[in-house]
Amino acid sequence: MSEAEQRPPMTGLDLTPLSLDLDGGSKSELHAGDLCPHCRLAQLDYDGTLNLACPKCGFTLAGCFT
Repeated sequence: MSEAEQRPPMTGLDLTPLSLDLDGGSKSELHAGDLCPHCRLAQLDYDGTLNLACPKCGFTLAGCFT
């Protein structure tokens, strides 16, 4: 029996491992005015707590340090 057949089927949470890019930001970063990467229908803008947010779909990107 293979390893995949021995594991019980997953239900509920998706436990797919994430791959992290630790090369210091080699991928393009999002900025205010960029198109939302989720819906591509509106431009990102800062909300009241310095998060980039999409007014159309609610996508929010946090990561600001003050």
